[in-house]
Amino acid sequence: MDLLIDTHVLIWLTEGDDRGERIVGPFMDQDAVTISVSIASYLEVAIKHSIGKLAASVEEVRSCVRGAGMLKLPITANHAEIFATLPPHHCDPFDRLLIVQALADDLTIATVDPTFLAYDGLRLIGVS
Repeated sequence: MDLLIDTHVLIWLTEGDDRGERIVGPFMDQDAVTISVSIASYLEVAIKHSIGKLAASVEEVRSCVRGAGMLKLPITANHAEIFATLPPHHCDPFDRLLIVQALADDLTIATVDPTFLAYDGLRLIGVS
């Protein structure tokens, strides 16, 4: 299984919050699992940090990602094309982009956001 970490879970991991570890921890040391972080999450953190809505900075997130051996997932033209056709169940553009990336790249999303459940074919962990 290959995982894509939702921004919220990534922030928990960056800040050392146990909730992130509970969701992603079981997969961290498995050789058969690749864990990725979308460039969209870096942008979301940068925006929220710059307007004072988030304490964690992009530098802290980058350090967490590197330290945990996670990969950075780029945003491609293919993702943009799929984004244009994605049903509007979720109104957050960053989350919608993660959903597109997971569907296009056959990834499972680690999230606690129940809105993700509205998307057919999307594999999730962490959400109840």
